Amino acid sequence: MSHAVLAIDPGSRNLGYGVIDYGGNGLFAPRTYGVLRYSGKIEFTDRLTKVHEDVFEMIHEYQPDVLAIEKAFVGESVSSAMKLGEARAAVLIAAGHRKIPIFEVTPAEAKKSVAGNGRASKEMVRAMVCQMLDIPETTALDASDALSIGLAYLFRRETVGESLFNSPQKRRRSRGKSKWTMKDIASGGLDYRE
Repeated sequence: MSHAVLAIDPGSRNLGYGVIDYGGNGLFAPRTYGVLRYSGKIEFTDRLTKVHEDVFEMIHEYQPDVLAIEKAFVGESVSSAMKLGEARAAVLIAAGHRKIPIFEVTPAEAKKSVAGNGRASKEMVRAMVCQMLDIPETTALDASDALSIGLAYLFRRETVGESLFNSPQKRRRSRGKSKWTMKDIASGGLDYRE
């Protein structure tokens, strides 16, 4: 059964994205990928609005089954971390409006999934992503980072199997609504938000 993920490496200046189709049996095909660039001359709030609008439109155009996004982390600067968090929020709100599931992948998990090392350089991640998806090695780093997030989600999905993501036998009942427990999600190594 075909499954598509829209992967996002969030940012208010450079937002990496990629749509990967998963056909089962380790068959991954990139449908589109790239970087959305926003000028620093534009007011920050206007950039966030544009991030929201652009992701909203991508979801509408590509109809992914899920959105995979880099999990928040505190970098070198508190100010940078705050801006990254706000860009993430713009993406998450777009996915929420489109009613698609959101999976968060840590940067270390994305790197380890494609390069075998959670501390791999961006260039190493790009080389492995390009090799795995048969795309040009000149692909922008932000785009390859997004694709690594999508691949990490899909590898985890494939490893865990369809049972975690599709089988009603694994679901728990809560207030009459069928949903996954946090234990189920943790066993898959992903964070999930409704």
